[in-house]
This record gives sequence, structure tokens and C-alpha cells, in this order.
Amino acid sequence: MQAVSIPPRQTRTHYRHELRSLTYVTLDETNGGIIRNLNHEGVAVQAVAPLHSQQRVRLHFDLRFPRVRVETSGQVCWTRSSGQCGIRFVELPARTGHQINEWIFSNLLDAVARDAGHSRSISGA
Repeated sequence: MQAVSIPPRQTRTHYRHELRSLTYVTLDETNGGIIRNLNHEGVAVQAVAPLHSQQRVRLHFDLRFPRVRVETSGQVCWTRSSGQCGIRFVELPARTGHQINEWIFSNLLDAVARDAGHSRSISGA
């Protein structure tokens, strides 16, 4: 039997938050998609029309509960033939980066509270 060499998985330097609700993103004026996950450095997107590696795009999306509007430029870092891609934010205002972090934190707290409430209702407490 021949040994197969598997390249080591790249470790992420920052947490990526998976979105639980559909969040649409506009990419330039002729493309769009759905955000799969995000952090203050960028987003993973399922785009309608495939993007190209190193391509610069304008992004616009709204996060809900609490509402955060994001309008910035990005650069495509990776792509797949399925239309999935990773876009690194370029020129994101520091204030918007902080708002994204606060939004993620708020969503994580809500998830913990929901899980705790669900556990109590199952156990009959």
C-alpha cells in the first residue's frame, strides 16, 4: 500500500462566523450572492457568477439584528468553480470592522442563550 501525502490544513488566524440566516451581498453592479461566513477581515460568498482570483470588487450587504450596513471594496483571495469564493476587505473603515465584531459577538451570545433555554425546556427545568 502506498502512503498518500496530504498537505497540512492552513490554520486560520481569526474566527469566521457562519451566518444562520440568508444574507445577500451585492458584488459590483452585475453580480451578487449569499454570505456563508464572515469576520472583520472578509467574507466567504456563494456568488451567482464566478469571480476570479485577485479580482477587486465592490461589496454591499446588511447584517440584521442588530443592523450593520457594510459598503467596501474587496479582493478575491480564493475561488471554486461552483462560485464559492473568499473576499478580503480592502479599505474597510475601522468603525465598520468594530461593528462587524460587535455583531458577531451579539449573535454568539444570542445562540448561547437560545441553547441554554432549549436545554432547560428539554430537561424540564
